[in-house]
Amino acid sequence: MWKTAGQRSVIDKVSPLLDSLDDGKVNGSTNTANSQTRVNGDIIENISLMPATNSVGVAVQQSAGTTEVINDNGTTATAIRSQSTTYPMGRKATTETINLTGEWQLVVSNDFKTEYGEYLKRLGQPRLVRSVALSIVGMTSEETIQSEQGRKLTIRGHNAVGIWERTLEASTEDDPVIAPVVTCDDETVQSECWWENNGLVHRSWLRNVEKYGGGSFESKRYLQDNGNTLVCESTFHPTDTRRRRAKVTWKFQRVESTNTKTTS
Repeated sequence: MWKTAGQRSVIDKVSPLLDSLDDGKVNGSTNTANSQTRVNGDIIENISLMPATNSVGVAVQQSAGTTEVINDNGTTATAIRSQSTTYPMGRKATTETINLTGEWQLVVSNDFKTEYGEYLKRLGQPRLVRSVALSIVGMTSEETIQSEQGRKLTIRGHNAVGIWERTLEASTEDDPVIAPVVTCDDETVQSECWWENNGLVHRSWLRNVEKYGGGSFESKRYLQDNGNTLVCESTFHPTDTRRRRAKVTWKFQRVESTNTKTTS
């Protein structure tokens, strides 16, 4: 839940996280010749340097020459990775393909409320907090400003609790920019972002989060419906790999017509 600096949200006042734990078997193998990792039958090529996650086939921890991958049930397997790491979808600091600039209002449906409720549950929020959050989520809106050919993306989120504004700076793998960002919970974390999929998708990470039991937030933003819908796929990757990810997809309807060309 968003809040202005100094405010305490309802979430701050509730009981600690309720961890969701699963048991299962590991089925991991590796093909070092082709720099591939196979987990439960799925081949993951050219694993990139990513923070913790517990989705099938995604790297969660890396050390010299090795990569930990994790099954959806929370169990891990170790695989060999090549010394040369690449991003399968590409990584760019700028884009001329898309402009996310606009003012957006959250679209709230019954399916979204169900998904959002489960997201909060996996973050460890008790029923009372989930109920309050679901009752006010319809007041959520965003303003996005894309500048410097997409190198910078300012996101100003509004909801019933307050305003959360942050500016993310995209970078390449060879020259990464990792910068401090203050979260909506007044916590300073490390941010990193880039454009991928030929500049159509903006991916960002907020790492070293201590709240919610510790972990990292991942977001993917892109447009649908001829630029009239902004989609944000948000995922919390717990540091404790026994826990399951918390994921929700936000869809915002454009409420003001903006120039679709990238701001210089």
